Amino acid sequence: MTDYLTTFTKSVTCKPEESWSTCFLRTIAKEPRMNCTNIYSTCRPPSGSAISDTKAYYGAWNIWSTWNYLSSWSMALSDIVAKNPNVIKDNAQPGDTDQFMPQNNGVQKVDIALSNMVHMLNKASEPADAAFLRFLKYVPSTLVYNATSNSGINIGNQLQSRLAVLMAKISTDVDSFLKLVEGGEFSRVFNYNVQTIENTFMRQNASTVSTSTDGGSSVDDSIAHIE
Repeated sequence: MTDYLTTFTKSVTCKPEESWSTCFLRTIAKEPRMNCTNIYSTCRPPSGSAISDTKAYYGAWNIWSTWNYLSSWSMALSDIVAKNPNVIKDNAQPGDTDQFMPQNNGVQKVDIALSNMVHMLNKASEPADAAFLRFLKYVPSTLVYNATSNSGINIGNQLQSRLAVLMAKISTDVDSFLKLVEGGEFSRVFNYNVQTIENTFMRQNASTVSTSTDGGSSVDDSIAHIE
């Protein structure tokens, strides 16, 4: 697909200020009204009946699949922040993923929090997770956060901002998009969505609150520090 999309970007004339992905969907995938450039775009799976060329369909599918992955995480984080921002604060703490996403000279970057949450969801067992975490290293964040002092709302907003930056990056820079999908992980259907992400973290948070014998509730020590 690398040669195919590279040739496309060099040979097709797009509209002024049109992203390569929108141009591709309009001219090659025959989806003139589809836009996958931001979290809340009108983006949907490509129609196999409308695209006869296998490479064109594969390209359109990967555009949609990467959008679906990033937007699912962003919208789930938004929902969690609205319902209980402490869930974000608790799960964004630096932990075992420091070995996967090491701190630079002890400075915590927002990618550490993001990668930690991906691992917390299902131990990053989905192929798309591995591709996404690999991509974070390719396009490192400069956004610093402090998981101890920042509120869950602030951390959640920073995570969503980071996802929006990544979305803009892959939709406007074909080389970055190809880096994200180079392993073929996004050609598969991954097994979670906005509701799955939200429910998993809300359930994990609920499991830390136990009911005492007198009918009251007690907070587990692991989250007692949360503001």
